[in-house]
Amino acid sequence: FTGVSLASLLSDSERPSSVPVDANALAVSVTMWEYPLADADAVAVAELAWGHILNADRRIADAAAEIRSGKWRKKEYSIASGIKGRTLGVIGCGAIGLEMIRRAKAFDMHVCAFDPMLTEARAADLGIRRCDSAVEAASLSHVLTVHIALNKSTRGIIGEAIFDALRPGAIFVNTSRGRS
Repeated sequence: FTGVSLASLLSDSERPSSVPVDANALAVSVTMWEYPLADADAVAVAELAWGHILNADRRIADAAAEIRSGKWRKKEYSIASGIKGRTLGVIGCGAIGLEMIRRAKAFDMHVCAFDPMLTEARAADLGIRRCDSAVEAASLSHVLTVHIALNKSTRGIIGEAIFDALRPGAIFVNTSRGRS
């Protein structure tokens, strides 16, 4: 997508072709992780997603690999945006989305969410901002996570408009299953 500048792109897709972005066309280097989650429980999926978020921001895996090779560039790996005070966008407020929201609060993050079933009252109870669309959530987010089942109403929800709406350097994590 033209002008997209992501820090990281994560997906549990079993087929890289199902990720709707050409990493070669991006303005910056993007790390793509693919991992199958199948029927993992919500807490485990949320913990894995948070691991990827923290890794993308702090470049933990890159630093560990360099240390193993005998190098240490402290200044290089000390550069991070951090997540405190930033906004987590959640698309899909089922069990996994709710676990993501709980953990975001522990990191002192603001949270916005899109889910067609999320009411203003429920959003207020959760202490989050309800968005009218996935694109709105993307536009407000420093980190955007997606936790939706694939069905007729969700097919194609993540596409060019979402990536165009993301802030430069945003982190994108998709734990949605591509099929049941």
